[in-house]
Amino acid sequence: HSVLEQGYNDIEIILVDDNSTDKSNDICMSLSVEYNVIKLHRNSHNLGVSASRNNGLKMASGDYIIFLDSDDLLYEKSLFGVAKQIKVGNYPDLIIANFTSERFKNRGEIELSEDFSFDNTSIDADNPNGAVGHIKNFRKFSGVCWRYAIKRKFIVKNNLFFVDARINEDNEYTVR
Repeated sequence: HSVLEQGYNDIEIILVDDNSTDKSNDICMSLSVEYNVIKLHRNSHNLGVSASRNNGLKMASGDYIIFLDSDDLLYEKSLFGVAKQIKVGNYPDLIIANFTSERFKNRGEIELSEDFSFDNTSIDADNPNGAVGHIKNFRKFSGVCWRYAIKRKFIVKNNLFFVDARINEDNEYTVR
């Protein structure tokens, strides 16, 4: 619901149900009927998170992709912030967004996080301020895919789909 409550209208929401056995599919179907911005995909059998994300990517037609898992939420007005970063950054290939981690907060730690945006010219191993520099600076790097807004054309052009893994698939994806 945090996506629907953003108040941001220029959006496409793709819900992928990985053949759940609870009421998730009923909820997704109900939401897709109520909101015309929602597209629904239900896997024919349980495929795992990688294949589910890839199915969502194949359905996407928007300019940028943001992944959210069932336990993630967007803070109020987050999509307006992303849209601002897109314009300020002159439509970058990648935006790395701020986030708060309940896991770190519950351990009494503060998640180190900053906003970044990069275009394909800054994805250079010799550029300490580029995306590779960000990855090398492990205190700031987070391999979770939901932290990133990625230009869809960049994903397609570079064939950036998830490898078939049941855990830590977003670490591999994010570094690539």
